[in-house]
Parts: sequence; structure tokens; C-alpha cells
Amino acid sequence: MSGYKEVLGYKDKSIATNVFWNMKRIHGDDRATIISAFKKVLAEKKQKWNAEYRYQC
Repeated sequence: MSGYKEVLGYKDKSIATNVFWNMKRIHGDDRATIISAFKKVLAEKKQKWNAEYRYQC
């Protein structure tokens, strides 16, 4: 979680460990595509996932 604090400026209190909390901060134009791709990875029980998207800080 240190990357969130150091790079994006989030405070400890605003960081949750739930991955979908993080998904809410993906840029609106990218969010639906990324969430869909991530859900597919979970459904297929893949070990790795890679995607490029914009993040709101």
C-alpha cells in the first residue's frame, strides 16, 4: 500500500484492502473495461493479470 501513499498521496485512513475499493478510483473512461477484464480473470482463476489504465489521485 505504500505506493498509494507515496505516488498518489492517499492517507492511511482512505486506503482499503478491498480490491474493488481501488477499482472505484480507476478513471471513468477506463473503469467498465478494467472491471470486466478483472472479473474474467477471477472467474477463470488465473494467477496473473496485466492491464494499463488511468487512475484518479
